[in-house]
Amino acid sequence: MQQKGLTLIELLAGLVVIGIVVAMATPAFGALMASQRRQDTAQQLASSLRLARVEAIQRGQPVIVQAANDNWSEG
Repeated sequence: MQQKGLTLIELLAGLVVIGIVVAMATPAFGALMASQRRQDTAQQLASSLRLARVEAIQRGQPVIVQAANDNWSEG
């Protein structure tokens, strides 16, 4: 009867390969996250400008879009 399974060396080799792949993918994932944050911020700004335009039309007067506490994420 032949046993099925992995030897310790095969398991360690697999873990080394997985570790190398993860190490190579980490910087790319960080860049992807930064890109997504920039895109999200741009979409939020565009949404705020559209809302300001609608409010200006409804009120019939100029509306100002500005950062709250010098932080655009709170504006």
